[in-house]
Amino acid sequence: MAAPSRKAQMYVLLGGASTSVGALSLTGWLARSTGDFNVMGWYANYIIPIGPILVGLVAGSGYGIASWIRGVKITRGLLAAVLLLQCATYAYAQFDEYRTFAPAYEDGTPVPFTTYYDFVTRSIAFQSGAKEGKPLGAIGYGVRFLELLGFVFGAVFAPIVLKSKPYCERCSRYMKTRAVALVPAGLPPKQFKKEEYEAAEAYRKEQQTAFARGRGEAQGLLAAVLAGRMEEAHRLCAAAPVRKEIRQLTGRVAIDLSRCPSCSGGLLLARVFSGQGKDLRIESIGTVPLAPVAVRVLQPA
Repeated sequence: MAAPSRKAQMYVLLGGASTSVGALSLTGWLARSTGDFNVMGWYANYIIPIGPILVGLVAGSGYGIASWIRGVKITRGLLAAVLLLQCATYAYAQFDEYRTFAPAYEDGTPVPFTTYYDFVTRSIAFQSGAKEGKPLGAIGYGVRFLELLGFVFGAVFAPIVLKSKPYCERCSRYMKTRAVALVPAGLPPKQFKKEEYEAAEAYRKEQQTAFARGRGEAQGLLAAVLAGRMEEAHRLCAAAPVRKEIRQLTGRVAIDLSRCPSCSGGLLLARVFSGQGKDLRIESIGTVPLAPVAVRVLQPA
């Protein structure tokens, strides 16, 4: 796999740096203009940095947009550079705030940045309704850390999402993905009372059988593609259309087709979904590279 050129990576970093500086500048301007509209100070339950995450999402959008438009793959090295750049951008925003206020002692001597930052940080107080809280003191540094963490997390969200997307190395482009089949591999969810042990056990065994059958059908589809039996693969896909009721089963196997817009080559991806909601588990069971002719056979009409 060829790594993205430095020039291409610079486009991504510059794109993200631009939106980051813009987002922080706008946030700072709103806070100074209104006096109390400080988005970076929005917290849920005094610990979840909602505001910094939102600002970070806007700030980091440039990385995702530049990467998608320029076709630059998000590598670990590029992601690390994004993290460092976001930390540096946050630090610059703090210094820019200090420079804007230009604090000074009564004799006109400028207050050092470290003194100003320490004072502002220790003066952080949460407001509950109309009641102003007490300054947090040293705990304010914990709030600053959460602020930085939320901002950086929000900023790297788009690059992390893109990092997981199928990518065509030959054309340096992200692929477009569509669902081509959804194989049933479970039963409709059902609850049992404690005294219904035998029924629950029978349901569990039937669920295991359905799971093994669905997984086997999906593996058979991948095997047909690997062997070049594309008509058989197309027939198997047609026999398992994507339907809403299948998504509600305790198990299902999603078959997705990723296609490169340039060369029309692609990938066939199979993933097993077990459970629902917070109990959802996802397992990849295979990825098969496809030639353009195979993509045309499997591509939904």
